[in-house]
Amino acid sequence: MTTLGKIDIQGTDAGVFLDRVYANTFSTLPVGKVRYGLMLREDGIVMDDGTTARLGENEYVMTTTTANAVGVFRHLEFCRQCLWPDLDVQLISTTEAWAQFSVAGPNARTLLQRIVDQDISDAAFPYMACGNVTVCGGLRARLFRISFSGEMAYEIAVPTRYGDALAREMMAKGADLDVTPYGTEALGVMRVEKGHVAGNELNGQTTALNMGLGKMVSKKKDAIGMVLSQREELARGTGCGSSA
Repeated sequence: MTTLGKIDIQGTDAGVFLDRVYANTFSTLPVGKVRYGLMLREDGIVMDDGTTARLGENEYVMTTTTANAVGVFRHLEFCRQCLWPDLDVQLISTTEAWAQFSVAGPNARTLLQRIVDQDISDAAFPYMACGNVTVCGGLRARLFRISFSGEMAYEIAVPTRYGDALAREMMAKGADLDVTPYGTEALGVMRVEKGHVAGNELNGQTTALNMGLGKMVSKKKDAIGMVLSQREELARGTGCGSSA
């Protein structure tokens, strides 16, 4: 997951900012939780998708697709500087600052319990949870309980220079669990089987409805692309929008 775009978004208006750039709502996301988000262009066509985690009251971490990491960051900076300069929000691209790994499968939690210093039981760290943790006796890290492939899975991130060491440690600690590395090709197949949006669908010609995500376009707020996503022919026969 290291190649995914990562953007730290902070400030007292960070939630308001995210509500305006995402089709669905993020200001109501509880601290310590992750939500899947859909971003539209001004013409209502899907720009990008990804997850955004709320690590603190005024602190969010957005992930973008690998291909759109730079483009989304530029888009957010344009919105921040030109559209809504009065908002208290700051952005920084941290894509290269974190090495991030997906740990998936029925033994994912068992392996990570040998690595993460904190309690990550199902009660303490449920599905779609996130948080700042430490690993291997004190190394700072970020943990997200999310999955590309629909199974028990987590994403764990450490500062980039420790990425190789963490990967080797997880392979060693998981030897008795038959741990095995898997790459983006396998990940791509599994996400398609699960029905998640794949990179080829974000080609600048698809709408939320095309991808079965029409319910993510909230009608309770305004956001970039909201009005034009409701164009009659663009939404014909499916009923665009919801109370998300």
